Amino acid sequence: MAEESEPVELRSLKRMSTIGYRGYKREPSKRVFVNRSLMLERVKFYGFDMDYTLAMYKSPEYETLGFDLIRDAIVTFGYPDAIKEFKYDPTFPVRGLWFDMEYGNIIKADPYGNILVCVHGFKFLKIFPFPLQEDATPIIPFIFSLSCKN
Repeated sequence: MAEESEPVELRSLKRMSTIGYRGYKREPSKRVFVNRSLMLERVKFYGFDMDYTLAMYKSPEYETLGFDLIRDAIVTFGYPDAIKEFKYDPTFPVRGLWFDMEYGNIIKADPYGNILVCVHGFKFLKIFPFPLQEDATPIIPFIFSLSCKN
């Protein structure tokens, strides 16, 4: 029980030393550095951000693998087995989407609030261009755009 009183960082370093850590394989000019430690022991859910500036991905193999692994994992969490029938579709919209909690639609809108694509389940709805309501949440696609908001 003495280990439980040790800081999480120390336990993590000890664990790293027992799992075959072999030191750095890249020269310093080719390493990726971070500015602080991030302990992921208590994180329950992860999102994915494929950063093409740091890695080259084999597409669509990479996305298919991720889809299949996540699909199978959520079935183990109690979702219906019928979900295993779903296959990855590389043509399905994935970036800059909003989930409409009122109607259950997935929408892709431009910065002016016009709906460009609307999907209910896997069925594409033909309702665009269709403006959002005036009192709707403004669409701010990137955090960098916050300074541009009126």
